[in-house]
Amino acid sequence: MTTILKADSGAISGISGFTTTPDASGTLELQATSGLVNMNNVTGALAIPTGTTAQRPSSPITGAIRWNTTISSYEIYAGSGLGWTTIVNGNAYSASYLIIAGAGGGGATLGGGGGAGGLLSGTTSLLVGTTYSFIVGSGGAGSTTAVSKGTNGNTSSGFSLSSIGGGGGGSNSTEPGASGGSGGGAAGSGNSASGGSGTSGQGNSGGNNVNSSPYPSAGGGGSSAAGGNGSGSTSGSGGAGTSSSITGSAVTYAGGGGGAGNTTFGAS
Repeated sequence: MTTILKADSGAISGISGFTTTPDASGTLELQATSGLVNMNNVTGALAIPTGTTAQRPSSPITGAIRWNTTISSYEIYAGSGLGWTTIVNGNAYSASYLIIAGAGGGGATLGGGGGAGGLLSGTTSLLVGTTYSFIVGSGGAGSTTAVSKGTNGNTSSGFSLSSIGGGGGGSNSTEPGASGGSGGGAAGSGNSASGGSGTSGQGNSGGNNVNSSPYPSAGGGGSSAAGGNGSGSTSGSGGAGTSSSITGSAVTYAGGGGGAGNTTFGAS
């Protein structure tokens, strides 16, 4: 049973006016013969039940509503087959994002491959009517001289997130690859040289030159794998990119550039 407070026309209980039916269950129910319980003349607010997920009622009725402090959201009990369902704010919607920075330029003269731009992906909540700004980073320039590395790519940003530009590939007289979203590959030379470091959660390191004649160059890092080392007579391949179907079909993004001698290569 429940304690009932009723605005009765007499059609139900035979008594016209405000009636009460007390009960010791601890549950209170408001009834009206018209089927309407309104607060049209109240200018304040109605405070609904509030509590954690663990504090949900043990025997809820369909249509019950409450504020869940565990998940900071309204929820409604949709029946025994559906359980508690979160009420989505009508002014907000979920969106997927893929933020990729500009790739690094490749090195020159036994140059290492450019590293891929950092890659960030996930979902976020957007508000209707709110303007969101984005910066799309451009790719770095490839080096044309043995005394300079390829230029790092530029940062891309959005939703308060920043994806770091890829590292430039090393050149023959500046062997190590530069660090970035993914690191640039090391150049081929008579000295061992390391690829640049990637940024955690965005990309991987560039490949290394292991100092073996004829000094092949190394590949730049990719978003899902490190660049290949230059070894023996084989230059290192670029690190693998990441597949995403955000556009509706699977596309691979942010792969590193392969190492190559006497020319320049960037990343894809």
